[in-house]
Amino acid sequence: MKLLIMKKKIKLRFTVLCIKFMLAVGSVFAQNVIPLVPKNGEELTDVAVAFKVKVSTDGPYKLQVSKNSDFTGQVLTQETTIKHLYDHVYFITSQGIHNPSEKFLLEPGVWYWRVSDDNEASWSATRSLRVNNDHSPKPQPWVITPEKPLFHWRLRSLIMDNPATAAAQLKKMVPDAIKDYVVLDLGHSFLYHMTKGRDLLEYSRFFNDLGYKFTFDIGTEDRKDRVGSLAELEQVFKELPNCVGAATSELFYRYYFEEKARSTYEGALELCRKYGKMFVYADMNHVRPKWVLYTDLNWDKFKNKSYADYLIPLYKNTDPWGAYTCVSALQGMKLTGMVKNIGIWSDEWCWEKFGQPNEYNLENWHENGHDPNGTQRVYPFMQHIKQYIYGMTYGSTVFALEGNLQWSYQTGEPNDNHSRYLTPFVNAVISERIVPSQEAINENFHVIVNTEDIEREDRKFLTYLEGNIWGDFLRSTYGITDSETYNKTLETGRGTIYQSAYLEMTPNTDRYPSGIPFLPKQGVAPPIIKGTPLEVVKISDLNTQSEVNANLNVHYPVSSNQAYARKIDKSIFVYNTLENDNIKQSYNVDINHGIIESLSGNIDLMSYVIGKLRDDGETLFIQANAYVANLGLRGGRYTLPTYPSILKFKCQKKPYIESDEIAAIKKQEWDSTNNIFTVEIDHSVAGAVDFTISENVPTEPANFISNNGFELGDLSSWSNWGNITVGSNNVNNGSYSANIDGAGSLFQMVPVEPNTTYLLSAYGKVSAIGQQVLLGVKNHDAPEKTLAIKSTSYSKGSFSFTTGPNATIAQVYFYVANASDQAWGDDFELVKDTGTILSNGFSKGSYKERNIVVYPNPNSNGLLNIVQSKYDDTATVIKVFDITGRSVYTNRFINQQNIQIDLSQLNLNKGTYFIKVIGSNGSYNKSILIE
Repeated sequence: MKLLIMKKKIKLRFTVLCIKFMLAVGSVFAQNVIPLVPKNGEELTDVAVAFKVKVSTDGPYKLQVSKNSDFTGQVLTQETTIKHLYDHVYFITSQGIHNPSEKFLLEPGVWYWRVSDDNEASWSATRSLRVNNDHSPKPQPWVITPEKPLFHWRLRSLIMDNPATAAAQLKKMVPDAIKDYVVLDLGHSFLYHMTKGRDLLEYSRFFNDLGYKFTFDIGTEDRKDRVGSLAELEQVFKELPNCVGAATSELFYRYYFEEKARSTYEGALELCRKYGKMFVYADMNHVRPKWVLYTDLNWDKFKNKSYADYLIPLYKNTDPWGAYTCVSALQGMKLTGMVKNIGIWSDEWCWEKFGQPNEYNLENWHENGHDPNGTQRVYPFMQHIKQYIYGMTYGSTVFALEGNLQWSYQTGEPNDNHSRYLTPFVNAVISERIVPSQEAINENFHVIVNTEDIEREDRKFLTYLEGNIWGDFLRSTYGITDSETYNKTLETGRGTIYQSAYLEMTPNTDRYPSGIPFLPKQGVAPPIIKGTPLEVVKISDLNTQSEVNANLNVHYPVSSNQAYARKIDKSIFVYNTLENDNIKQSYNVDINHGIIESLSGNIDLMSYVIGKLRDDGETLFIQANAYVANLGLRGGRYTLPTYPSILKFKCQKKPYIESDEIAAIKKQEWDSTNNIFTVEIDHSVAGAVDFTISENVPTEPANFISNNGFELGDLSSWSNWGNITVGSNNVNNGSYSANIDGAGSLFQMVPVEPNTTYLLSAYGKVSAIGQQVLLGVKNHDAPEKTLAIKSTSYSKGSFSFTTGPNATIAQVYFYVANASDQAWGDDFELVKDTGTILSNGFSKGSYKERNIVVYPNPNSNGLLNIVQSKYDDTATVIKVFDITGRSVYTNRFINQQNIQIDLSQLNLNKGTYFIKVIGSNGSYNKSILIE
């Protein structure tokens, strides 16, 4: 009997072993399914659990998950079929929020999983997984403020196909000057861009190790172009500290009714809370006011879970449908503490509804849907900047960019959109602190609107038809553009709507400088501004113009501006509010800063002006820009004419202007009768133009050369030998110049100080190619120094030199060595190198107490060091100009006292250049000689 029992036990054990062996064999030979995520033995948070396998057929696929490694007992399953093969299958967690029957949320503990693609005939290898339900929050360390805004740029480029060159290219795409303010949005894709199926963790590690901050776009499990899982996101969160969070957009299409979309969103937010990360989420309306619905649905949960530090909601302009309701809802979230930061996400796909100037494509778009080769391809890049400025006026501190029109998709090389629009704007916003404080934004609010029961039938839909609450509110407040295109109705698959619902992207008035916020939920206490609660007005009391006038407009004076033109805090914002009508808009904005009283003008469709009242109480900073077509470049195919910016400043007396782009400023005209100073800018020359305007009178440095332009008509103060004459036939400036015919020299003894640096310059020319004339200095207790001028037309020669410790005089000279050569000279200048270079538009140095040292100087086209011994700025801008005033280098350095520039990378010709060091207290200039 014992022997029989023993034989049965042996047989049973053998059977179990056979089953396990068969499972193992089945795993080995299930070649179509390869488990990828989670890794064997990995631990994941319950809401992040997801399974990713590599496949080679369309399925159907079946997932099994069990507490037992042999899959006995309870086994949880999921099934899916791929409609469009892209080599990977995802199985994700469903929390059962919408539909409890779809719940797939693993409880804590160890689980085993496998996948079959042949109706369970064979299985992939079995992997184990440990699940936890620890949702303990961690502080979010990334501080976003108006002083430190965040620019969130999606990265799509083939540069990652060659990581060996990608690092250098990224430095061009995101210059070091703005690196600390930019977060890259990385996406997972199986198409022609981004990861193309690569391991997500290793793809992200490349950016992490280079020091780039990034978020990862979680996408959805069923899109080829933007796909991901929370399991992969948690891997990145745990291992890569430069991943600052997650990001995605456009889940609202499914968020309110589809379990997977809702679970993905809620799981991502919970993961960000657990790991101290940000969740950048952007969306828009679709048929219904989605952000208004969101705040009503989630108010209580946000207060209970303290999500304010983690979610950053953004209005996305892809489909402008009911844009103002999105912005108003976000403002209510921020005002009531539901979140701490809000923003705007700009996307060129919004242009599907528009086209070339004065064209509209809405009906075609409704009939034919998305067209990759449609009107979005003529999107003007300047529209991104207009959207950013609009965002700043309503309280945004986060500015996202969907497309990649600012650099080459193939190479990542920055293009005209990058240099003409994006980086100058970002640099100005950061260095001048253009984003207004939240306190200043709040002061523009006097009323908050209660949208009441959002589920009521008269509140559900954004048709904008007469009698629709959202359209009636818009007509009586921001207004609808006065054109047939905006004011007609449109028959769609979703019913009849007023066409303006799709087209109004920005308010048509600045009467409400920062907009009209919505209360997040009925019954929520109104926010308190300066000790007083905002007045709450029901949206049902704002149906008509008379109701709006009585209940809302009584708090907001009428504005005479056609354009948006406001001073908020100490920042100035001016832009044309029209979307695609090529019409100028008038404006006037009070400045009242120093001698400057106001700024006025007529601004064109794709133009803007931003500014800052500097803390010195006198100086006004201005950046102006206008769209310039570039038909060979996406973002530049919009055929708007090139318009100048014409700005009129009313001043108490004539002001003075300083700019590094002085060549682009075509007019500086003072009207003493009306006290108007007019500045006209040609944007085809320089794109964005920065300048300052104030009453400070620039002073030219003293010229130590007497009779420097020979305007006395003779050689007074000059010594000479050879055939030297003064004549009026070949002059650079004025009435006279000097001529050396054959071997000869002009020279002058000038007083100098010991151990002092001077700049010597002159305009010269020779009579024929191959000849030369030398500009030089000697007898100054230091080595002699010369510069050859070989041009047959007047050109400026310039260099710096330093006197020796015993110097009291120096001899400057203009010398022709060859008897067959002939030369002319004019406008000689010898000045101290004090950092004051004004003749070409450079600003006077204003903080020499910083003890800035620039060396080596002269420089042999190698490394140039700039040391600030009394450094006190968080940010320093370095600019390099050639002798004509043309900018050849600009970069911004954060928290750097010792700065190094590699001049060899700039391909500069030999000669004199000027370094400009800009900090919060002013600027300092220094000449350098490249030998």
